[in-house]
Parts: sequence; structure tokens; C-alpha cells
Amino acid sequence: MARNRHLSRPAGATTSRARLAGLMLRRVDGALEEAFRAHSWATRRLLEFCQELTPEQLAAGRNDATGWSVLETFSHLVSADGYYVGSLDGSGRPVPKWNEPDEPAWGMDALVERSATLAGLWETYLESGDVAERLVMLDEGTFECRAGVIVAHALHHGDLHREQICSILRRIGLEPPDLQPWEYAVDKGRARFVSSA
Repeated sequence: MARNRHLSRPAGATTSRARLAGLMLRRVDGALEEAFRAHSWATRRLLEFCQELTPEQLAAGRNDATGWSVLETFSHLVSADGYYVGSLDGSGRPVPKWNEPDEPAWGMDALVERSATLAGLWETYLESGDVAERLVMLDEGTFECRAGVIVAHALHHGDLHREQICSILRRIGLEPPDLQPWEYAVDKGRARFVSSA
């Protein structure tokens, strides 16, 4: 019978967990907050760009993945962002649920106001010290996942739908603003170009 190597260790050997303890990733102070500031900034910047568009431009073009217009895609993005932060902080939906296709897309003024509200709620939530491993119930109690997964999905979801809006804008002949975190950093004084040595 073969000996189980995992049950006996040479004297002085350490467990995998102990060996890796020095390599464990630790939370980078403020990094998550910075990521959500960039997330909120990108949504706000794209909304500001779209405020200059005509109603025809906002209704023109369709998102290839969903068939939604610019306004419909924004309505979904902002509505879902509210769902995520409200699920995490336990407050419920801080903005109404957008029920496509049962209701018209939200107007630009409502989108700007609601996204500004959500930016503040994300800041408050991230300062709360929530634990990533905490279980959260979603979809009326039919889906359970960790708080950290919801946070990760909120960032992914925002990027995905902002890029879909940018794609619609390009198809109708417009060049959308650069929404990369580099642009956020330069805009907010968090990064700068320096002369080469």
C-alpha cells in the first residue's frame, strides 16, 4: 500500500498555506475605491458626451448584443448599477428598475441624476468595510453569491455596456470620448505625463 505523502512531512516542513502566507495578496489601500471612481467617471463622461446628441441620434443605432438604443443601454446600465449597490448595502434599489421593453428608456436628465446618486452610494459602500466573502442573496432569493463577486461584476457590467454605447456612436459616425482609466487619472490629477530623462 502506497504511503500518503500528504499525511507525513519531513521535520521542519511547512504547509502550503504557511509557505504562501508571505505571498498572499493584501488589499491595496484605496485601490477598489479608485476603480469605482473611474467607473463612475466613465459613465458620467459618456453621459455628458451624449447630452449633446439629438433625440434622433440617441434613438438611432442599436446595440448588437441586445438591440437597445443608446438611451436604453444607459437605462439598463444605471438601473443595474443601482441594483448591485443596493443589494450590497442592504438598502434595496436606490433607483427604479428599468423594465425593457415594458417602459421607455430614461431621459438624459434622469440618467445623469441617477448616476450621480449611485457614484455617492458606491463611495459610501466601499468605505463601509464590507467583507468580500459575505453571502448576498440576489434575484429575489434565487441566487446566492459572495459580495466580492457582485463588486467585480458591477465593474465588468459598466465597462461592457459603456463600450456597447461607444460602438453605437461609432456606427452613426461619432467618435466617443476615451473612457480608459488612464484618461480618468489624467483628468483627476491622479497621473501625469513627465519629461523623459
